Amino acid sequence: MSDIFKEVDEDVRREKHSELWEKYGKYIIAIAVVVVAATAATVSWREYSKNQMLEAGSNFAAAKALVVAQKDAEAADAFAKLAAGSSAGYAAIARLEEAAALARSKDVEAALKIYDALAADSSADQNFRQLASLHAASHLLDGGDTAGARSRLETLTSASSPWRHSARELLGLAAMAEGNTEEAIKTFKALSEDATTPRGARARAAEMLAALGGAE
Repeated sequence: MSDIFKEVDEDVRREKHSELWEKYGKYIIAIAVVVVAATAATVSWREYSKNQMLEAGSNFAAAKALVVAQKDAEAADAFAKLAAGSSAGYAAIARLEEAAALARSKDVEAALKIYDALAADSSADQNFRQLASLHAASHLLDGGDTAGARSRLETLTSASSPWRHSARELLGLAAMAEGNTEEAIKTFKALSEDATTPRGARARAAEMLAALGGAE
């Protein structure tokens, strides 16, 4: 009989995970992507000299205008051209923007190829390479590929990575999607107790802990 109760308990846990994932998963991924994009903008600004920004600024602004106009396919083409004719730093930003535009136009496969290519590009700045991996992981997780997401996130959790908190948050979501309550609780608990975790991420981690029954 104990085996039967164990099986029932496991079924209940799986159902709970499914409900929690449906309720919170995509919401948190969306927030994480917004936070990453905002952080990336700050890093990007610091990466460029005034002359570099002036050099490609008008073309970049034109491409961003296409994004605002929700012409993502055209924006992707514009950013691709900008990436091809720009210096390494600016090219990396353009490639990130190109991939984002492709993803918004529902061509996630093409976006992933760009993210992975940038992540593997040894000539690109490490921050941008890691950011590309983070974006790729978020799209893979959104599509249910937790293994693919994990393979890109686990290298981003070191103390030296500026994206470590976002990576850990997504790893917690991956554990949830896989039905691994113990790992999810452990991950979100560590995030919520880490004084270096940004306030928003700490609050979300605390909410997830409560939802998973791991809050003390």
